Amino acid sequence: MGVEARASMPAAAERARSPSPGHQCKRRRLSRLLDKLAVQLRRQCPPPAWLRPAAPAPAPAPAPDAPLDLTVRAAPLPPPPPPRHACPDCGQAFALQDRLAKHVASRHRGRTPDAARAYVCDVCQRRFARSDMLTRHARLHSGVKPYACGACGQVFSRSDHLATHQRTHTGEKPYRCPACPYAACRRDMITRHMRTHARRAPPA
Repeated sequence: MGVEARASMPAAAERARSPSPGHQCKRRRLSRLLDKLAVQLRRQCPPPAWLRPAAPAPAPAPAPDAPLDLTVRAAPLPPPPPPRHACPDCGQAFALQDRLAKHVASRHRGRTPDAARAYVCDVCQRRFARSDMLTRHARLHSGVKPYACGACGQVFSRSDHLATHQRTHTGEKPYRCPACPYAACRRDMITRHMRTHARRAPPA
């Protein structure tokens, strides 16, 4: 075997060992999924007794001549008030009247009456006014995700979600704040940012 052949062998082995960019992306995505799964498992399955921290020992009774302990301790928060305001259309209950008003405005105003919704989901019987809305809804039940990102391979059930995701690769930020130079790639991000200006606005 020649000297050149022996010298090229370690380089070829090194290339074979180093993962491709696509493989690295898949490994990162798998790692994120495993992290999420670990969090869910910790929430659903408590650790065994031998892993739980021991209960703290009761505090010793203070001596009669000890100075008073004036440190401030946080009192436990009271439980949230029970929901009192029910939606007349769907029955969902809210603790605050303004939350109910927002719910009605976003969910029930300007909606097509059930009689005009001719397209019915076979799985959950939900009705839709247009066939494309039923098709999009049916993907929630089937798990079909026909839209794939050409850059990283991530799949989506809706084309608008794919378009939003692709901006993470292109760096495009079409949503601009009118009050400052901030720009965002998603509408919800610019909405959240605009609230910071509303909070900072001086009282009139």
